[in-house]
Amino acid sequence: MATTSPAPDADFTQLLRGPSYAWWKPVLAIPLVAVFMLVVSLVALLVGAAFDPRGFVEAFSDYGSSSPTVTPSFLLALNLSLAAGIPAAWFCVRVVHGLAIGFASSVVGRIRWRLLGWYTGAAALTLLVTLGASFLLPEEVMSSGGAGGEVAGSTAGSTLAFVLVLLLSTPLQAAGEEYIFRGYLMQALGALGRSSWFAVLVTAAAFAAVHGQQNLPLLADRFAFGIVAGITVVVTGGLEAALAMHVLNNLLALGLALVTGELGSALTVSEVSWWNLPITLVQSLVFLALVVRITRAQDVAARTPRIGRAEARPVESTLG
Repeated sequence: MATTSPAPDADFTQLLRGPSYAWWKPVLAIPLVAVFMLVVSLVALLVGAAFDPRGFVEAFSDYGSSSPTVTPSFLLALNLSLAAGIPAAWFCVRVVHGLAIGFASSVVGRIRWRLLGWYTGAAALTLLVTLGASFLLPEEVMSSGGAGGEVAGSTAGSTLAFVLVLLLSTPLQAAGEEYIFRGYLMQALGALGRSSWFAVLVTAAAFAAVHGQQNLPLLADRFAFGIVAGITVVVTGGLEAALAMHVLNNLLALGLALVTGELGSALTVSEVSWWNLPITLVQSLVFLALVVRITRAQDVAARTPRIGRAEARPVESTLG
């Protein structure tokens, strides 16, 4: 199957408006993604229940409860169901729109690994500083609420299984969310609305909303994260910065929860303090500033090439 070209001189949100663009393609693909994610989630939970030591019937029934017992197989099934966002985005970009799957990642048609390394360093620095600052706040300010299920036994074997699942599948889970929300959905909405801001704001709202039951501070916190992550995509021309921040953020949050015995609550958190919002904003904006600095220093391509040019343009993108 031959591939077509992305739109020339376009930022990441306008990539799909190339020679083969038609308005009905994103309209068709968005519900297809939703159906695909639901089917994969069901399959992942079925497979997870099949390998759960409690037995298939008991495990699958528990998985469907409001506060499931967190086992390594449940965590793996949950992470892989969200990781399905990666092939879903690839499918839409390649099959529905006819572009090479690399354009689901950036304006140059691939993951820019060296750039991902730079952004990962910036994300790690930002998270460490934020984590240190959070210890200065009262414990009740940083506490979160959630009807978390209990965590399965704390034997050496189960702890090792949790660590392996956490390290190996959590990056895929975070990447799956990025490929759906900051990846294909931003591209689809950007193509339909012809506005980067429209794509950033709507995907941030969708990202916050799909996390389910949550209080207003938590909703605002996730919305703010989604906006900043979306801006990094436009500024850099790809998902690398958003991937770095999301992956490290989830690894740190779930890793700390595993160490403190609060993994069940961390997976189902529904309430946070309003203090979380300024902390998230400061963390995200500092990261954004570092991303902009790195992007300019590395002469990063933030737009597709103009017609007749062989290379993508360095960062000059603006939201609009």
